[in-house]
Amino acid sequence: MEITPLSLAFGETAVGETRELPLTIRNSGTGALQIQSITPTLPQFVITGASNAVIAAGAQLSFPVRFSPAAAGLVTGALTVASNDPARPAFTVPVTGTGVLTGAQTLVLQIDDGIFERTVSIPDATEAHWINRLTPPRYPATLKAIQIFFPSDGMVVGDTFTLLSSAHTGGAAGIGTPTFRTGNGRVPRTGEFVEFQVPELTIDSGDFLVGFTAPIAPGQRPMAVDISGYQSRSYASLNGSVFQPIHILSVVSQGNFAIRALVDVK
Repeated sequence: MEITPLSLAFGETAVGETRELPLTIRNSGTGALQIQSITPTLPQFVITGASNAVIAAGAQLSFPVRFSPAAAGLVTGALTVASNDPARPAFTVPVTGTGVLTGAQTLVLQIDDGIFERTVSIPDATEAHWINRLTPPRYPATLKAIQIFFPSDGMVVGDTFTLLSSAHTGGAAGIGTPTFRTGNGRVPRTGEFVEFQVPELTIDSGDFLVGFTAPIAPGQRPMAVDISGYQSRSYASLNGSVFQPIHILSVVSQGNFAIRALVDVK
């Protein structure tokens, strides 16, 4: 089995669009070559028509590989080719591509991976402020809405809270004492992200600070946390003035709050 090219580099591709490159497999043996599967390690790369394909001796087939970036930035993955080739039944093809943003777009800023392994509270607290510091990929950027995941062992449907949003134009890790815009919110459902509209806020540098404050009832664990890939961008406060990263408050050793921002960028 011969594979060309030995790696695929898609270069820059606009977010929301797709670029396609061929992967060619040649059967250099004397018997039929069965391609059992070609499996990508990341969902941004998709290959079609490869499962159980049969290539006659001396022949070759080309399979389209598509790169569809979901966000701006470099994406590095691989394709694993599994076949009945006795000399090399598995072959790995590195794949790379870079997502780029073009024109005005609406994006969701997040620091979580969508899986929340823990829910947390602050011991002995009766109220808490929960904040994420989120950075847009370019400017100007306008905050449109806040998205919050309410865990099932936290606040219940009908509970009220206060939405918080602010500009942190310096972009420093220490957020000081922010001046928040506020809005009223009510929990409509739990176990999924819920979106709340907020007054538009435009920044030309730095970050958005987004979150909420609410009372903590006995036994409640109001914040869902993704504990993989700690970003050091989640903060909590008991009084709304002094905000500290969550590992300092001993809420959890590390993690990312389930709070996102919907923004427009140009």
